[in-house]
Amino acid sequence: MDFIVTIGLILLVISGCLVLWPKPNLPPGLPSWPIVGSLPYLDIKNLLEQLLKLPRKYGDIMTIHMGSKPYIFLNSYDVIKEAFVAQKEYFSDRPDSLFVNMLGRVNGEYGMILARGDSRDHIRGIVAKALNKTFNVGKTQFENNIMEEAHVLLDHLDEKTTEPYDMHWSLTMCTSNIVHVLNLGKRFAYDDQSFQEQLAGETELLEIFIKAQILDPFPLLRFLPGDIFGYKKCLANQTRRNEFFTKHLEEDQENDCLLKHWKEMAKEDPNSIETKRLIVMVYELYQASLHSTRSVLYITLAYLLNNPDVQDKIHRLIDENIGQDRQPTIADRKQLQYIDAVCYESLRLMPVGPMAVPHVCSKTTTLAGYTIPESTILIPNLYAVHHDPNTWPNPEKFDPSRFIDEEGKLQNHDKIIPFSM
Repeated sequence: MDFIVTIGLILLVISGCLVLWPKPNLPPGLPSWPIVGSLPYLDIKNLLEQLLKLPRKYGDIMTIHMGSKPYIFLNSYDVIKEAFVAQKEYFSDRPDSLFVNMLGRVNGEYGMILARGDSRDHIRGIVAKALNKTFNVGKTQFENNIMEEAHVLLDHLDEKTTEPYDMHWSLTMCTSNIVHVLNLGKRFAYDDQSFQEQLAGETELLEIFIKAQILDPFPLLRFLPGDIFGYKKCLANQTRRNEFFTKHLEEDQENDCLLKHWKEMAKEDPNSIETKRLIVMVYELYQASLHSTRSVLYITLAYLLNNPDVQDKIHRLIDENIGQDRQPTIADRKQLQYIDAVCYESLRLMPVGPMAVPHVCSKTTTLAGYTIPESTILIPNLYAVHHDPNTWPNPEKFDPSRFIDEEGKLQNHDKIIPFSM
C-alpha cells in the first residue's frame, strides 16, 4: 500500500513539474496537462464553432497541445501568408505523421506530400511539367471529356427522379472519372465492380482519416483491441488502393494523360523520376482532385437548393451568354463571373478542409513574434479565416455578390484560400 502511495505521489509531482515547467515563447492557447494535453478543453462535437471562438480569445496565432506536442493554429490570412509565403523556407515541409504517411506513401515510396527540401522542389517541377504538357496538348480533348462525363451524370440522375436521392455518390463517380481520364487516360462505367470498390475504399479512407487523426499524438492507441479508430480498415483500404493503381500503372496508356507523359519523361531521363514513384504521384493528384471537386459541387448544389434567387440568376446568365443550342466551354467563364463568385462563396462558407493539411517547422524560428520550435506542427485554420467578420461582413450569409463589383467583375477572391497557400 505504501509503495502505491509513493508511486502516486511521484507521478503527481512529475505531473505538476511538467505543467509548471517554463515553456518556450509559444503563442497563447488552451491550457495543457501532461499526457492528454489540451484535449479536455476541446469540444469535439462542435469543433468548427470552437475554431471560430478561440481566435477571438487568443488572437491570430494560438497553441493547442495534442498530448505533449504543441500544435500551432494560424487563424488569420496575414499570419498564414507570413508563414507559407514570406517564410516558406521554414514552413513548407509536411509532418511525417502516422496517417500522413499512410496517405502519402504507396509501396513504401513517397510523392509530393512527404517530399522535403530539394526533393520536394524536384517532384513539384516534374508534376508541373507534365500538367503543362497535358493541358497544352490535350486541352480541348480534356474539356470534351468533362462535357461527356457531365452528360453521363445527367443521364444517370434522370433514372433517379422518381424519389428523393442523395447525389453524393453520383458526384463521386463523375468527378472520379474526370480525374481518372486526366491521370490514367481512361474512364470507368458506373457499374464497374473494381471502380465501385475503389471509390468505396477511398470514401471510407477519408472518413476514417478525419476521425483517426487522434492516433498521431497517441499512436499506441492503434494497438487497442478491436478497431476503435479505424486503423486496420485504413490498412486494408491502402492495400486495395495500391493494387488498383499499380494495375493501371503497368498498362500502356493509349490516350494523352499525366501517367503517359511521366512514363515518357522517365524513359528520356531515368534520373528525373523513378518509375515506382509514379504510382504515388498519380494517387496524390487523384485523391486531392476527387475530394475537393466532389465537395465543391456537393456543397454548392446544397446552397443553391436553399437559395432559389441565386439559381434563377445563374440560369438567366447562361441563357443570355450561351443559349440553349450549345454546350458551355471554359472560354465562357469571362462572361459568367457570377458563377465563379457562387463557387468562391461556397468555398468560403465551407472550405473543403476547414483545417488544411498540416505543415511542420523545419528549423526553429519566429512567427508573429512567437518562437516556433523545430518539428512543431502548424495548422491553417481556414474556417476562421473565411468567417472573419472584419473581412467578410455578415459572414454566415450565403452571398455571392460580395465577390462582384459594380461592373460585374470578380473582386476580393484573393482572400479566399480554400486549399491554404
